Amino acid sequence: MTTGLSEKIPTILSADKKIIEPDIIIRINPYFTAVKYDSCTLKKFLAPKFCPIIEMIAVLRPRTGNRRICSNRAAEPKPATAYSPNTPIYVRIIKFPTEIVRKVRAEVGKNFIIMYRLSMIDLIPSGSTWNEVCFLAKEIESAGASIINTGIGWHEARIPTIATSVPRRAFSWVTKKLMGQVKIPIIASNRINTAEIAESVLADGCADMVSMARPFLADPNFMAKIYADMSKTIVPCIACNQACLDHTFSMKLTSCLVNPSACNEKEFAYNTVSQETRTIAVVGSGPAGIAASITARNRGFKVSLFELTSSIGGQLKLASKIPGKEEFLGLIEYYNNEVMRLGINLYLNYNVTAAELQAFDEVIGATGGNPRGIDCKVNDASNVVSYVDILKGKVVAGNN
Repeated sequence: MTTGLSEKIPTILSADKKIIEPDIIIRINPYFTAVKYDSCTLKKFLAPKFCPIIEMIAVLRPRTGNRRICSNRAAEPKPATAYSPNTPIYVRIIKFPTEIVRKVRAEVGKNFIIMYRLSMIDLIPSGSTWNEVCFLAKEIESAGASIINTGIGWHEARIPTIATSVPRRAFSWVTKKLMGQVKIPIIASNRINTAEIAESVLADGCADMVSMARPFLADPNFMAKIYADMSKTIVPCIACNQACLDHTFSMKLTSCLVNPSACNEKEFAYNTVSQETRTIAVVGSGPAGIAASITARNRGFKVSLFELTSSIGGQLKLASKIPGKEEFLGLIEYYNNEVMRLGINLYLNYNVTAAELQAFDEVIGATGGNPRGIDCKVNDASNVVSYVDILKGKVVAGNN
């Protein structure tokens, strides 16, 4: 197999100026390539397609044998004592990041903030030990970094780190272990998506600061709403990754499933109506119906929302019952709060008629869809049921 980058892999020289061939070249995704030298050292850098490779400063021992090229291959076990912190070989390995920080500091001066993102738990075989993490953190601090941010896991790690199935603030304990080891501030990250969760991370002494990314796609006014004591109006990030990371890795425009106006602001620039004279009826309170109701109400229309069942949410209610997708409950809660706050007329357990809809200026149908049926022959049809019936509790699933 080939990576397509074999001609642009950076050259590393041994102490006696001999070229060291990579042991394994791992293509992680279109953005990153990892090169493994000396059967132990794994280096990750931006692929040449996207930016030039900075000359690597680390000097490693030469090796013998043929180069192997593979894809997503786990690193070979690292000898327990090969790269113990504060040994000459490990100091040479980490010279690459420390020299970059040191040179950047020399160029920008002492008052410029340099943030270094440190992988505190690799979640891959033969990843960095905790002693190595602590040693590198101290060396980065000495090199001139102002802040250390937390990195969790590599791209090829099989353990989820940011998906909706990962509990909120799941990795704050990792950052807390580094607290007190360095004097500069430490930032916690990963699955921190509400003001309350962020505050709890700080209150528990897990970090000096908290970083967020996806929550600001979900709601760009996140911080402004906190300062205005309007945290309940924050559109919650549900960590689905469908329109942010999935789009990014597919070379598409980044956006957000719960906030499609993210990175599409010009297309969603709606004008407000001057007077609350026009009326809109929305039939169905799934995510589409609620989003339409909230948008119309924010524009100044008088909105009536009709729902056949006893609560809003539509298929979000089913999705929230799937283990690992409890975050959808937070989105339903946000929708409930917005319906009440904006004064949308909500009619639950109501089967609105066509005659009643005649009284409105505009009608939006958002009654949802039905899952596709399965047309196949089975010996015992009693064992075949819809997932909807299972999630609604009408049918109890078997052990298999």
